[in-house]
Amino acid sequence: MYKQHIITLLFVLCVTITFSGCMTQRGLDFGHWAQSGEKLNIIRIRHIPGMKSMTSNDKMLVLPPLGITDTEQTKTLHTSICREMRNYMPATVFAAEINGDAADYIAADNMTMTDDTMNGPEAARLGRALGASYVLCSKVRQIRPYPPQILDIFMAVIDTKTGRPMVSLSAAFNASDQQIVIAVAQYLQRRRARKYNDNSLDIMLRSPTEYQAFVAAECSKALAQCLRTPPPLKKTTLSDDNKKGGFATPGPNPKEVE
Repeated sequence: MYKQHIITLLFVLCVTITFSGCMTQRGLDFGHWAQSGEKLNIIRIRHIPGMKSMTSNDKMLVLPPLGITDTEQTKTLHTSICREMRNYMPATVFAAEINGDAADYIAADNMTMTDDTMNGPEAARLGRALGASYVLCSKVRQIRPYPPQILDIFMAVIDTKTGRPMVSLSAAFNASDQQIVIAVAQYLQRRRARKYNDNSLDIMLRSPTEYQAFVAAECSKALAQCLRTPPPLKKTTLSDDNKKGGFATPGPNPKEVE
C-alpha cells in the first residue's frame, strides 16, 4: 500500500513537471532557458562630429536590407523597416522596391565594395537621383527565423551630399536573452495594450514577421532620437573606411574621443 502511494505521488509529480515545462515554453515564463537579466549591449549608436539634425523638409530613401538570401524574408524585413521609420523619423520616408526600376542599383553586388564594406558613395548617388537627402542602408549579419529568434543588424544613414554615414547603428536582438523578452513584452503593451496577454507574447517571439517588426521599431526609435537631437558629447571619429567612402559593418569599433 505504501509503495503504491509513492508510485502515485511520483506519477503526479512527473505530470506536473511535464506540463509546467510546456507552459513555460509557450511564453508564460522564459526563465528556464533565457539568460540572466543583466543589462546587455543591444543597440550601439555611432555618430560623426558636427552632424546636423534631420527635419521634416528632408527625404530619406530606405534601401532593402542586404545579407538575407531569401527574397521573401528580405521583403518582409524591408516593409517593417520602412513602416517603423515612417512612424519615428521626422523626414519623409520612401522605399526603393526590390523588383522596382532601381533593382539593379540596389543589388548586393552594387551596394557592396570588394572588401565587403557597404558602398556609401553609390548609395548617395542613387539617393540624389531619386531626390533623397539621406539614404538608409542596412545589412543583416545574423538571422535565425525560428525560436529562439536572432536578428543581428547594422544600419547607417548616408548623407547624399557627402556619401558618408551621419549615424550608424549596430543591434543584436537574441530572444534567448531575458532582457529581449522583457523588451518584447513592453513593446506589446505599448502597441497592443487592449489584447496583450501571454499568448500574444508567445506569438511575437515565435513569428519571424512579428519579431522583425519589433526589431525594426526599436532600431528606428533609436536612430530617430539621435537624428532629431544629435548627442553633444562623446563623438565618434570617422574610421578609415568611412573616409574613403565605404564603411564596414561588423568590424572593430572606431576610436572614440571626448
